Amino acid sequence: MKTMTVRNIPQDLSNYIDTVAKNTRQSLNATVVSLLYQAMGGEPSIVQKRDLSEFCGTWTDRELEEFEKATECFSQIDDEVWQA
Repeated sequence: MKTMTVRNIPQDLSNYIDTVAKNTRQSLNATVVSLLYQAMGGEPSIVQKRDLSEFCGTWTDRELEEFEKATECFSQIDDEVWQA
């Protein structure tokens, strides 16, 4: 595959690419390749995911925060139970 360098990207375009990458949970490179394919009317290559989100979904930041708060007590060690 060929490597390319793109210079003088306007700030608003850079912000857009960053936002798309974050929302799709893709690298900047994968996002730019996907956007180029879309601009040409082609189909982007399938990005290999490295998680189980396709099968079990994902949590929002708020859901994660609520889960961590609700399960915080499980991280505490009860010294009386673990005495030898």
